Amino acid sequence: MDWLKKDLKETALPTVVFCHQGLDDDSGGLENGTMLRYTLEQENEQSGQQKVVLVISGHHHRDYYNYINKIHYVQINSASYQWLGDDYKESRYSEAVDKSHPNIKYTVPYQGPIWALIEIEGKGKITIKGKKTVFVGSSPEKLGVRMDDYIYPIVPYISDRKLG
Repeated sequence: MDWLKKDLKETALPTVVFCHQGLDDDSGGLENGTMLRYTLEQENEQSGQQKVVLVISGHHHRDYYNYINKIHYVQINSASYQWLGDDYKESRYSEAVDKSHPNIKYTVPYQGPIWALIEIEGKGKITIKGKKTVFVGSSPEKLGVRMDDYIYPIVPYISDRKLG
């Protein structure tokens, strides 16, 4: 926290924060995520400018966006899978693959890797171009996953977004 506060105070440049776990979702995120988010908001307020413009994370393996107190929060979906657990296990690969990767049956893997290109231009314009693929085997819906139990959708892609 001390390093972050000092670093933000020492720059007048627009800032993008990258962190593994999100600051905008308290379910399994950083223990001090709310305090970190507050620190970013306070720096924007105290500096008199929109210094922190974007926070990017990926821990939750979901594709979602939040805009909180004038800061964009983008969760970049996992590159390869979503964990579902024992209730929805399915063998999707050969016996050899299942043996060498015993946890893979508890996931809904993607056929191809996904990633995103993010372009940041002047005047706060942010464009995200996401990659799309499909699930290997059954989708979460076909497995009977109660999608209402999840706040954000389980999808095999990263959405295109225009922010700012």
